[in-house]
Amino acid sequence: MPLPVMNVRRWIVAVALPMLAGYSYAAALPASEKLSAGEIPGECRAVAGVHTAGPKAAMLFDYGRYASVLPPVAAKGAQSLDCDGQLGSLLFFEYNSPQDRDQAELFAKPVISHEEGAAASEMRETPLGFIVISFKQPPAELLAALDRKLSGESPMAAAPVSPVAAPNPLTVAVTPPVPAQIPTPPPVAPVEKPAVENVPPALVKPVPMATTAPASVVQTKPISAFAPPPPLPRPAEPAPPVPLATVPPPISGTISEIDPAVVSAYASKMNCEGEGNNPQIVAVCKLLKEFTNGTRPATPLQPGFLRLGPIYTIDSYGRLVDLHYDALIGTTNPRVVAFFSIISGGGQEDFELQQLMDARKTGKELPGNNSVLTKIRQLYYRKRFSLALSTGVSLALKPGGLRVVYVRQAGNHLIIAGPSGKTLDEQTRSSFVIAPLY
Repeated sequence: MPLPVMNVRRWIVAVALPMLAGYSYAAALPASEKLSAGEIPGECRAVAGVHTAGPKAAMLFDYGRYASVLPPVAAKGAQSLDCDGQLGSLLFFEYNSPQDRDQAELFAKPVISHEEGAAASEMRETPLGFIVISFKQPPAELLAALDRKLSGESPMAAAPVSPVAAPNPLTVAVTPPVPAQIPTPPPVAPVEKPAVENVPPALVKPVPMATTAPASVVQTKPISAFAPPPPLPRPAEPAPPVPLATVPPPISGTISEIDPAVVSAYASKMNCEGEGNNPQIVAVCKLLKEFTNGTRPATPLQPGFLRLGPIYTIDSYGRLVDLHYDALIGTTNPRVVAFFSIISGGGQEDFELQQLMDARKTGKELPGNNSVLTKIRQLYYRKRFSLALSTGVSLALKPGGLRVVYVRQAGNHLIIAGPSGKTLDEQTRSSFVIAPLY
């Protein structure tokens, strides 16, 4: 006997509502997090809807497709603008912890950086999230306005100009020129340098030596009494401040070793026995074999020594879905490392990344004039994670969420492998990352 229509509707509501409630729910972002009317540059005006630079940014904002590999988002929102005829959106994401933010950011950067038809992606980090500037050509004025808001500056802030009173010619007494003695300036004390973490010069910019002003200046040529006095010696400029290093929470005890069945599962999905002629698949299969036969790296990792390499992301079907670069750097704390992704903007940055890779592979010094190395110096102090021993032969760290990154030695380089999930089933049905670090 068929159910009454009313009972069927109640049954649908009772089943569907709990499913919708648990699906990628995110609270609305507070309006204070977005650009206010006074902060939006004059070339831009607010428009309705969401207008991304391409489909990948739109899918990231929708969040449903990537929900299985990303931490839950606490709040999100979009602010769409028309800047001189170019439509785009600022996509705001907030998470429950900095660790969740870092995991989501590691995933999001390579996704939106490969958007077809768009320029290099722009992102800005916030205390618990990040902002994607999804424009085909991100306007410079909009980026500047966003940077001012994130730094707490007022859009109209400017240093006040003090009026300078013009001299009254009627009050100037005319006297014959007489030699003038320049007053002796007091000696300038040397400026103390801030304490710098003891890191090799590969990552720390050289700080110029402070100089002491001369004790006195002797003027040998008489000057006019109406001439302005010569400038006093400038004191030495203080050294630039050193960024404060983040201190990650320690990992208590050891971390369970990666299950060999996880590595075997991804080798099988990629058909590593056949391999074929695809050079990337051949390279990844070789890395899986090297990781399986790898040994525990010597500890502690050398402070300040940059290890760099291409990291491959494999989806649950065994397909290569992303390729970017990761960096691993030891710190003065033997149980803490700096670990982060490096997303190239293309062109010159691709060339400079290859310079760093070639230097590491051949054992040469890193090039001095390299903008990517400048980025690495900045991230070195911010992206830090605790390092622990696994129950097997790996070192292990947790960059955020459910992913654990395992580190092993393979000849003259390291191999990192990172499954995501708590159980063997989850780890073989999620994404997997692997990379050589030189």
